[in-house]
Amino acid sequence: MNEWRTVILGPALSRKELFTAIELHRVNASQDNDLKVTFTVNGEVMGSRLNKLSSGESATIEVKVEDADEFPSTYLIELFYDRGPKGQKASVVATQLIDDNASAKFTHKPFAGKGYYFARVTSKSGTNKNFKAWTAPVWFE
Repeated sequence: MNEWRTVILGPALSRKELFTAIELHRVNASQDNDLKVTFTVNGEVMGSRLNKLSSGESATIEVKVEDADEFPSTYLIELFYDRGPKGQKASVVATQLIDDNASAKFTHKPFAGKGYYFARVTSKSGTNKNFKAWTAPVWFE
């Protein structure tokens, strides 16, 4: 009925592995049925819960986008950050425009070493122009 998908990042296509990946929050939502988005913070994949960072330490964030049937394409990557409970709602802290099969890389210092990050990817060209994908967050606790 539509192109929208929930994508699960797991090591194998088995019932057990899919449910484990869902429990670990390794999912993203996409309006493009074959868009592949890889989201990592300090090398850990989306859904990860990490120890809070030391004061002044930066997080290293990478968002990789692949879409075999949309060549050539450009994507707007928006990085969101939220301090966590009782803070303001998540807001965009950085943006980057990339070509398909490329990565956006960011560094950001989370407030008091805590909070969470997630990304929104928007296709800016091709037949799926303005289609979006959202990653699960990575938390610093």
